Amino acid sequence: KVKPPHDPNWSADRPRFCAAVEREGYLASKVFDWCEEIGKGRPSWWTREDRGRFVRDLKADKIQPPPACEIPKAKG
Repeated sequence: KVKPPHDPNWSADRPRFCAAVEREGYLASKVFDWCEEIGKGRPSWWTREDRGRFVRDLKADKIQPPPACEIPKAKG
């Protein structure tokens, strides 16, 4: 299976996008895999606008990744 190229803005956007996803309580790498599994493709393939929409929807609870994507809670 051929994967699409990364969006040209991805290298500049990646740190901000990952931080936004993780602020919402999810591991970015797990969310990337989940997005691909549900047929949305990887965020690195999306446009800057699509990534922004995803973060807004995540903050508004319009998108809810599964518990497997959550950052593990500290024990103790």
